[in-house]
Amino acid sequence: MREKPPADITWATKALELQEKPTHSELVSVVSGISKLIAERNIAILGATLNDLLKDPKLRLDVMVAALRGSFPARSQIAQWNELVNLARQRVVKLGRSPDSLLRGLG
Repeated sequence: MREKPPADITWATKALELQEKPTHSELVSVVSGISKLIAERNIAILGATLNDLLKDPKLRLDVMVAALRGSFPARSQIAQWNELVNLARQRVVKLGRSPDSLLRGLG
């Protein structure tokens, strides 16, 4: 049986490095990295990576929302999905923004 290659989470590292408003290309890179993890069935790694990302104060709001929206197709497989959405909601409120509009439909 062939050993599975390690999951690529370089998109998460790059997401944390974004200081300015991300470009469309940078957001697509985040969502593409997430889609790849989902396609490879690396859901546990995706959940753990999202958890780490959302807890990092350096993560930009727009990148956080893109990461959650990109992960939405796997929400039923991500054990901590509700906790992730609640964490995002807390961050949005703390920044004085409306979680109802930014996180609509996520849970």
